[in-house]
Amino acid sequence: MTFDRALATEEIRHVVLAYPEASDTGDLPGVGRFMDGVRFGPAEVPEEELAVRTAEEAAASYRRAVIYYDDGLSHAKHLITNIDIEFSADGNAAVATSAYVVVQARPELPLQFICTGGYQDSLERRDDGWTLCTRREWMDLKGDMSFHVFHPERFHGR
Repeated sequence: MTFDRALATEEIRHVVLAYPEASDTGDLPGVGRFMDGVRFGPAEVPEEELAVRTAEEAAASYRRAVIYYDDGLSHAKHLITNIDIEFSADGNAAVATSAYVVVQARPELPLQFICTGGYQDSLERRDDGWTLCTRREWMDLKGDMSFHVFHPERFHGR
């Protein structure tokens, strides 16, 4: 397998952006596929302690956490920015760091920022493309998340 940096960069961007597309459109099976077998959790937790779930478990967990309204949408939009990718010397592994802002708009509410933060993703190149292995997350600011998640108090102190 030869390494094409530009192609790899674009493929990794698509991996990173798969999550907000699935989450924001209410595609819970898509969220599950994104997190299937991925070590996921807060940046401060040691990697070996991060949760690993199957696609079904991840989708079910997300369904219990995120509020989706009658139209099937959360009315939140994840805006992923500043995707910076560092490749291993052999081009078979990468770390992608990105920032995010989540905004929410409901008819009865003004447009509001509900959280900002960042991701650090480790990925491996396999025969079928780039695979997400670990996603570490940190949240920088929490707005009013009570219209986005069922238990917003679990995010305070993170």
